[in-house]
Amino acid sequence: MTPQQKIRKFINTVERIQASRFVRNTANIGFKLNFEVNSPLSQTITGADEEDMRSMLIDLRKFTLKQDDVYLIDVMDLLIKIGNEEDVVKVTEWKKAYLDFLSNKPPIPMTINGNPLTVFEIWEKWLYGYYFHENSNHQSYLENLNFSSPIHKYNFTLIVTSLIKISQSISSIGQDVLMRSDRQIND
Repeated sequence: MTPQQKIRKFINTVERIQASRFVRNTANIGFKLNFEVNSPLSQTITGADEEDMRSMLIDLRKFTLKQDDVYLIDVMDLLIKIGNEEDVVKVTEWKKAYLDFLSNKPPIPMTINGNPLTVFEIWEKWLYGYYFHENSNHQSYLENLNFSSPIHKYNFTLIVTSLIKISQSISSIGQDVLMRSDRQIND
């Protein structure tokens, strides 16, 4: 696969994600925490349909699989290699931001059993303990969250939306690189 084909495949995957029902219907996701006297505390996530999310995650998870053609780090490295100076600066900044994002605290910081969680840990737990290839360790972890499960899941949902935004930004840079590449070939 040529570098241009790889970038086109990445852009097409981002476009599929952007066209998904999950993206179209989750503009206003939210988290509700209800306290009422003499009633148990209740927590709900609003605005995110499970099947829409699962369907969209089929494509989004490819960006985090090292063996996939559209692995986000590889796409960024490719854009750094073939892009112009401005592209290199932008993509290098996005790459640093992406790696920092994965290793940092989630949008709602959480500590489980004395361990602060990272974005990557939450991503892995939900992706492989609930949505795909249900890993028994991840499943057990999620089942034992008890009261903190909805907040953990809400963090996952916010992480998903952040990964979509990051991929959209990289896709935009990729489109610019391809447009210039196509012009050079035609000139």
